[in-house]
Amino acid sequence: MEKNSNILRKRSTRWFPIFVVVWGIVQLACVIGCYNNEMGPDALGYTRHAIQCYNEGTFYPSINNLHDVYVQAPGLVNFLIPIYAVFGDVRIFLFLNIIMNIAILLETVYLGEKFFNKTVGYIAGVCYAIILANIFAPVVLGSEILYLFLALTGFVISLKAKPIPLISAGILYAVAYTVRPLVLAFLVASIVYYIYVKRKWLRNSLITIACFAIPLIALGEINQQRLGTPIVSSTTGGYNLLMTAYDKATPLPEHSIFYKSDGIGHPYLSSKYTFAERDSIWMSMAVSWIKEHPFRYLVLCGERVFIMWNKDVWSVPNFLPDHLDNPTYAIASGSKTRMIVCQAIRMCYSIVYYVVCVLFLISIVKYRKEILSGKGIMLLILLLGIGGTCLFPMEHRYHYPYMFILCIWVAYYISNRLEKGNK
Repeated sequence: MEKNSNILRKRSTRWFPIFVVVWGIVQLACVIGCYNNEMGPDALGYTRHAIQCYNEGTFYPSINNLHDVYVQAPGLVNFLIPIYAVFGDVRIFLFLNIIMNIAILLETVYLGEKFFNKTVGYIAGVCYAIILANIFAPVVLGSEILYLFLALTGFVISLKAKPIPLISAGILYAVAYTVRPLVLAFLVASIVYYIYVKRKWLRNSLITIACFAIPLIALGEINQQRLGTPIVSSTTGGYNLLMTAYDKATPLPEHSIFYKSDGIGHPYLSSKYTFAERDSIWMSMAVSWIKEHPFRYLVLCGERVFIMWNKDVWSVPNFLPDHLDNPTYAIASGSKTRMIVCQAIRMCYSIVYYVVCVLFLISIVKYRKEILSGKGIMLLILLLGIGGTCLFPMEHRYHYPYMFILCIWVAYYISNRLEKGNK
């Protein structure tokens, strides 16, 4: 069995670099093909803020954003500003997405090898690469890849458990926090890893936490002086939470409660409120509702778990005519048949993803006794990530930062099956 395993690893060492290069070329073709596609609302927001702050000669948010509805992923927007300054086009970011996505793939391979073995690492890389949404991920001008690259790189570096890597990991976590606060799941996993390996865990934890907190405290102080509020990340918490904490709430986003005159959040869109004041008011309203309806809120959280994982087409462009492949078109047409056809087609795009999810569940059940070992540390990221994400309205793209974990555990199952089959 060991001999067969060694042969598989040697073969993987030869063909995997070629596989990665081909995968990168495929992504490049996707980006070029989709370069001029219409941008979604989030991408338009990031672009608008980046160009605005470039023209003002400052970083985001500026004083002119003080009365915006909310601040949107400042870490990403401030990454786009210099890109626009150099190239005059924020879409150049899509090509950087390819590089970061390849890095994520290689880090997935590394983690598979670190916690299991080389064979698992290579198989995990292949699993990650063949998921359709991961191939098209770079075509989306969004926070997904940048956030995961920063968070995952921080986690990988933190495993070195030495001062310089720990400092670097803490700083990367801090930068990731300015994109998405859920990076805390990766930070917690790093600390649990330090405790697990039992090598100067207190020192390692303090270094990482300090290097995470100090840059954010400094940034908060700078923004306090500039804007009168110590903002370091998105201020969408109250906005998002209120969408899932009112009498007619569903697990999905419902923006109309802010933009319809009879919506519960609408009165606070007045320009007399700053984004920080709005966030505080909406958060208070949402928390009050949750206290009065805790069971209803928990049910909504449970429903979001299903929505989070029910398909994987968040980055996949429409390959077919709108009447077949566009959910928005199908909904607008009012045709149930068109909606069913559209959903069926898009579920077909997720076939590989569904296979990965099923094999992941099989792997977790089969190797459940290993979950509390070092192999299970990454599952803590998954658990905390799901828990934190399901507190707010759900979109299926929110599972993307955790797909590398599923791929690694699926690879572990496949590797063991291959070795048993070669006995």
